[in-house]
Amino acid sequence: MRELANGAQVVILPESISGSSRRSQQALWQRVSDAARQRGATILVGEESWNPARTSFRNALVGYGMEHDHGAVAVSSKVPMPVGDWKFGLEEGAETDIFGNDLVELHGRRVAFSMCYEDFLLWPHRGLLGGNAALMVSATNQWPSSGTSAEIAQDRSRAALARLAGVPLLTAKNR
Repeated sequence: MRELANGAQVVILPESISGSSRRSQQALWQRVSDAARQRGATILVGEESWNPARTSFRNALVGYGMEHDHGAVAVSSKVPMPVGDWKFGLEEGAETDIFGNDLVELHGRRVAFSMCYEDFLLWPHRGLLGGNAALMVSATNQWPSSGTSAEIAQDRSRAALARLAGVPLLTAKNR
């Protein structure tokens, strides 16, 4: 909320920071949404957004405030982490959207999003690498790999993607 009070138009929190979507969180996020809307801002929060049957989920950034509201999925992972989240051939686990768009219009700017594992891949970033983005945002949960060579490799990979596309990089990660 401090960032909103300081005039931020967009606040992005890391992948999976709020855990799974739950009714018990609705009152909290409603207050956040109201505060963002009053300031003309948007807050994107990393969350596992489950389908109604709770058999699979989308590794997503859900929105509160002006542009995306009431926990609607703003962008979701196109390629979740294989085996850990994405379970090949099974209905449970993270959903994939392999040919999904990496670009989202956010407060008048085209923003390319990368979720966790996608930081290591080129092909999910068609919009970014095609020159259609003004900014790259990476949302990641690095607490399992904090301080390891895997974290360093991911940091370098996402920075290289942004440099290759010639756009600034904003990273939201928890460690």
